[in-house]
Amino acid sequence: MKAFHCAVWTDGGVPSHKEAAKHYDALVDGKIPQEFNRSVYAFFTDLTRRYPQPDEFTDEDLDSCPWACSSEMSGESVLMAVLPDRYTEVFPVIMELADKNGLVCFDAQNTIVHPPSRPISKRVNTAGNAWV
Repeated sequence: MKAFHCAVWTDGGVPSHKEAAKHYDALVDGKIPQEFNRSVYAFFTDLTRRYPQPDEFTDEDLDSCPWACSSEMSGESVLMAVLPDRYTEVFPVIMELADKNGLVCFDAQNTIVHPPSRPISKRVNTAGNAWV
């Protein structure tokens, strides 16, 4: 099954497209140690509220699932495979939620990195305290 592959990960600066592609390949190969990150968890929770994972669909409703396979959340990253006919609907949401949570978003098909507009540590919560 063809799919549009993308990923989000914690912001460690603004990588070039080439550096992001190498980082993505290392994530896919499991070569990057992963620790729990609340921004990644918040991203994944928000995303799966909007677009549940394939195993949450009944066989009858599976045609409405936008995923080619289940996403892989590994602490500091999420790897995703979107069905091509749902790309224009789902990828903008992925980019929006990644930005909201201060995460890098990587389009693996076009080798394009979308850094967050501001790192999560620079954002302010509603209480007015800097997030850490």
